[in-house]
Amino acid sequence: MRLKEKLSKKQIIYLILIAIWMIAIFIFSNQPGTQSENTSESVTSKVINIASQIINIEQNTKESLIQILDPIIRKLAHFTIYLIGGFLIMNFANTYKAKETTKIAYSIIAGMIYAGTDELHQYFIEGRSCLITDVFIDTLGVATGVYIFLLMFTIYKKIKNKGIKLDNNN
Repeated sequence: MRLKEKLSKKQIIYLILIAIWMIAIFIFSNQPGTQSENTSESVTSKVINIASQIINIEQNTKESLIQILDPIIRKLAHFTIYLIGGFLIMNFANTYKAKETTKIAYSIIAGMIYAGTDELHQYFIEGRSCLITDVFIDTLGVATGVYIFLLMFTIYKKIKNKGIKLDNNN
């Protein structure tokens, strides 16, 4: 991948989407520990309240479930937001003419580096910590996003090669 080439409009748009993703993560990571915990407990509580509409859950059981499920939901949030990043990074990398393995490697490494810097950033935020396990979860999310992109792109190419019209521009 040569970076000396002039960026196309498509690449600039993809970079803007990556920047928005990075800013969103920075904003979440910049929340003090208590605010971050309150946000995730609120999400967990809403999930449990929705579930309690389907099945009857007593109030004391709801509170126990919040304590059990909140750490899981926090880690799923890490995974999911980095999955989105992996998809976006691979989308950008895919605009270059390079071996697919090179694009995959660069995308995963870029996401892993951002995850590491994000965790380092959290080290300096009150009530937050820097966890290598979060970097691992985030990197796993990035890799999953990369492979979801590749799967979708492969399906798109196969459909396009069969002459199926997907939009008005074909």
